[in-house]
Amino acid sequence: MADYDLKSHTSSAVMLARAILTATPAVTAIDLLDYGSATLLMYVGAGGITFSTTNKIEFIVYESDDNSIFTAVPDDGLILNPGATAPGGTGIARAIIAAHASADTTIESVGYRGKKRYLKCIPTFGGTHGTGTIVGVDLIRGHPAHKPVGASSIEV
Repeated sequence: MADYDLKSHTSSAVMLARAILTATPAVTAIDLLDYGSATLLMYVGAGGITFSTTNKIEFIVYESDDNSIFTAVPDDGLILNPGATAPGGTGIARAIIAAHASADTTIESVGYRGKKRYLKCIPTFGGTHGTGTIVGVDLIRGHPAHKPVGASSIEV
């Protein structure tokens, strides 16, 4: 009998634990070895500032073959939500540039179909952020080379 559950076919990892931040954080790259796809989940809580095209947070996706030299993911390596504008080679998968309601927490996903082994998504702060905003990034790896994916593959 085939295993049709999602647990046997995916593995999750915390790339950036949710935290209140005022500046661009260091982000851990995730190894995609033996996985054929990935989905990034980008979390944004209540805005600590009034967002604009100057005071913003941009989630930029980077890829690497060696976990040392990272480049922005090209447009054809990202699967954006319907209606989203291609980032023009910048790797920007999401930009917070407008008001974010005080009680609102949003989760947006973007797919990765690139061919590099390592992936990271950095919430990049632009402008002045005197008060912090809750941000975080998780990753779900899919299409494993070996199934079922065991509980030991879940990273924290």
